[in-house]
Amino acid sequence: QGVGGALLAHGLERADREGLPSYLVSSNEHNRRLYRRHGFGDGPIIEGSRVAAPMAMLREPMAPGAG
Repeated sequence: QGVGGALLAHGLERADREGLPSYLVSSNEHNRRLYRRHGFGDGPIIEGSRVAAPMAMLREPMAPGAG
């Protein structure tokens, strides 16, 4: 329904305005696809976690209108 993407976009707009990178950890491939669409890149799998295959993801700030 797009609610998660809309909330994510709102927070990322603020991070972009302030020139801040964004970081998250996701253990769900479905969610990772959403994060990739919003500019996040795959990082390392976090070893030793109790959650199945959590992956760190990072997004550098984007210039207004880019992305």
